[in-house]
Amino acid sequence: MAYATILIPTHDRAETLGHAVAAALGQTVRDISVLILGDGCTPPVRAVAQGWAGRDARVRFADLPKGAGAGAGHRDAALRRVTASRVFFSDDDDLLLPDHVATLGPALDRAEVVDTPVFSLCPDGRMQRGLHDMALPQVRAAVASGRSKPFFDVHLGLRAEAYARIMPPLTPHCPQPFPESLARLAGHPEVRWVTLDAITAISLHGKPRSGWSAAEREAEIAALAARSPPAADLRAAGQLAFGAVTLAWGLSAAGLDGGQAQALVGDLVTLRGRGPAQGHGMVALDALTGWAGGRIAPDRAAAVAQALGGAAPSPAPQAGQIAHLLHPSVGWAGLHAIATAAAPAPWALCLAALAEARLHGRIAASTLLALRALPEQAHFGIGLELAQLTLTVLQDTDQATAWLDHARAHRHLAQHAGMIAALHELIAARRGALTAPVAGAN
Repeated sequence: MAYATILIPTHDRAETLGHAVAAALGQTVRDISVLILGDGCTPPVRAVAQGWAGRDARVRFADLPKGAGAGAGHRDAALRRVTASRVFFSDDDDLLLPDHVATLGPALDRAEVVDTPVFSLCPDGRMQRGLHDMALPQVRAAVASGRSKPFFDVHLGLRAEAYARIMPPLTPHCPQPFPESLARLAGHPEVRWVTLDAITAISLHGKPRSGWSAAEREAEIAALAARSPPAADLRAAGQLAFGAVTLAWGLSAAGLDGGQAQALVGDLVTLRGRGPAQGHGMVALDALTGWAGGRIAPDRAAAVAQALGGAAPSPAPQAGQIAHLLHPSVGWAGLHAIATAAAPAPWALCLAALAEARLHGRIAASTLLALRALPEQAHFGIGLELAQLTLTVLQDTDQATAWLDHARAHRHLAQHAGMIAALHELIAARRGALTAPVAGAN
């Protein structure tokens, strides 16, 4: 029986899967097995997976049909069948560092679940560190509520026996996503959950790279794998700002008072250390000093927006999060002024579009022109975001369709087709609702 099994779910990222598998096999603990969970694999993914299974006896490939909830049922079934007592996870576009299993494995001798704070590589090369500790009852309660998920699967390990004993089985097509399973584990009184302050894996988020071609994604992960940066260097380079505010949002959403959330986050920042390379991202954390009830001092709002906009792993969606955080303090007009001053950053242009839609019911022609002038890589994500914005805020299905067509014209990966189809269905449903006759009308 192997010391540990690493599960790698995959669907259509053939260009990065091989690097994820190689990183899993490159653990300093050699007595491991790797299970590639095919979730309706594309032919290129199937070829990569079968190639690894043929080359290394520690690799197995389960070629399964597409399941709901990103294949949550497949993961559930695998967790109940593995023979190793310890199970770890890797996405097919992330990298485990060589000591991942060696660091997290021993913790599972005294706990059912172990994790580490998120460590993310942004598309522009900057690095973000997560900030949480499941030993804190407020954090654990927020995770158990389902309102906060301050970690990713790649930073997680668990005991298979405990999972099978506590979790009810999922069917292969169950819509319940894996994060809901983790929330259930967090809420179970018998589950011991340990957070280690270590960096053992690197997340490369897919959404902010949605406009990248397969070749660009492969080049990025290949260069990172070849460099194999030491954990100490990663810790020094990783900014805490985004992780701190994300945790504060999650705590507040779960019902914790804003002042208490600020105090808890501040204590974690002090404990984890700021480091010399935190840079402008620390402005956001400093601004949290006076945060209570979800409000930030108006005179600090621009600095917070600039810090978080530059730190966010996903610039376009982050505009909505910045608006959520700062709107109570500065209003939509203040947000528009901040966005205008920070343009032409993608997050700022998206924030300007959001503020204009809220203030005037339309997006200014100058903002639209600037958005269309952004680099090629940004256009798929921007198209999706503005399709959703014009649909939900302006209730304009024609504009939403136009932006969706813009996203479609700039898609590079097979997975984008599903995202476009889902939004197309939403637009069609909204168009039908807007044009349906009112009951009782003549």
